[in-house]
Amino acid sequence: MIKELEESREDASKLAELKGELEKINKRKAEYVAEHPEARRLVYRRRKQGEPEPELPTKKPRNMFDKNGLPRHPERSIYYDPVMNKYGVAPPGMPYMERRRFILNHSSFK
Repeated sequence: MIKELEESREDASKLAELKGELEKINKRKAEYVAEHPEARRLVYRRRKQGEPEPELPTKKPRNMFDKNGLPRHPERSIYYDPVMNKYGVAPPGMPYMERRRFILNHSSFK
């Protein structure tokens, strides 16, 4: 926001207020790090010079349903029953949920 105000040069009082606030924040950070040097990496981010702002990770969309709206793997559904609900579709008003996957370590059974 400071960069935008510097470029536009419209509101000098707002720019001065923001710069003062930034100086106050940086001063408090420096005081805190002087008292707690072990917390330096929590206060300041490590970034190389000229490195762009990192992008936030995005969640990949899960492709659980086929083109007809039915679950791809109905046996994973908590509502699956081989006779009564062979498609594993959730009842009306209930969200679709899958069972947890359990991975067994065979060495623990010895």
